[in-house]
Amino acid sequence: MSIMIKIKKVKGYPVLVVSGRIINIDSEKFQKKMESYCKKKMNKFIVDISDVSFMDSYGLGTLVQHHTQMQKKSNEFIIVNTNTDPSTYIRRLFNMTGLNKIFTLVNSFEFLASV
Repeated sequence: MSIMIKIKKVKGYPVLVVSGRIINIDSEKFQKKMESYCKKKMNKFIVDISDVSFMDSYGLGTLVQHHTQMQKKSNEFIIVNTNTDPSTYIRRLFNMTGLNKIFTLVNSFEFLASV
């Protein structure tokens, strides 16, 4: 399944919802959508990757790049993955690369209730 990207509101916050495979061929589409989303004046940059089945280095690089941009602006960069199965590809990928220690990863949108 190729990449699908949409923006939805969750508890009043815009969330970039990504599903499918984030691979080189779709990296430009993913990059452009992330850039336009990043330009919005928000203090929380929320990306839902719950339905992403595969991500290559281009996808990871895009996430790291935008995470860095948000940090420079003192904004939060939050990745939501509601699929809590530790054996899924995305969970293993973030653990193997150590990005689980760099990114703010959450399992649900409950963190928005306390904001």
